[in-house]
Amino acid sequence: MDEFSGDMGMESTVVTPAPLTVSGSFKEGKNSSRRRAHSMRPSLDADEFMNLLHGSDPVKLELNRLENDVRDKDRELSEAQAEIKALKHSERLREKAVEE
Repeated sequence: MDEFSGDMGMESTVVTPAPLTVSGSFKEGKNSSRRRAHSMRPSLDADEFMNLLHGSDPVKLELNRLENDVRDKDRELSEAQAEIKALKHSERLREKAVEE
């Protein structure tokens, strides 16, 4: 502690703070910077954000269109298979009727 006397003749003491120390939980070096880099999320630019909001991403639109086409073709295939099954059944019935 340092002592000094002011203009008024009164003595006072000045306390000098202890030097700052690094906390044990804070680590400097390559590892801490890598850890922080992994925890940060990639940011979206304005165009990507608007595409997410409005769904106008061309790849997403094309994928949805193709998925709809697949559903339509799947439905047509199911209808055709049901018709084939019905025709085979009616053909068997006709053959049985002919035999009798």
